[in-house]
Amino acid sequence: ANAAGYNMLLSWSKGGTGFFRYQDPITKEIITLNDTPGWTCKVGYFGNFQEHDRIIWHCAGAPKEERFTLGYIIPHRGMWEDMIADIETP
Repeated sequence: ANAAGYNMLLSWSKGGTGFFRYQDPITKEIITLNDTPGWTCKVGYFGNFQEHDRIIWHCAGAPKEERFTLGYIIPHRGMWEDMIADIETP
């Protein structure tokens, strides 16, 4: 909550055994997003301390191999959406 904003997480692992796990702030459900071999991109919004329904408690790991992650906070929603579109475009 002290680094709120639109996020982009780029992770790489050889075998894709890593994951990103978070708690849905509304339902409290624990959700796990598994990596795939090579690069994986995950995006979302992490709320600040005043946005109680948008704070994302999370963790990540790769118990069977090394995992490299680059995390970005993009301050402008339009720029964030453009970045996602660029990544999705073949």
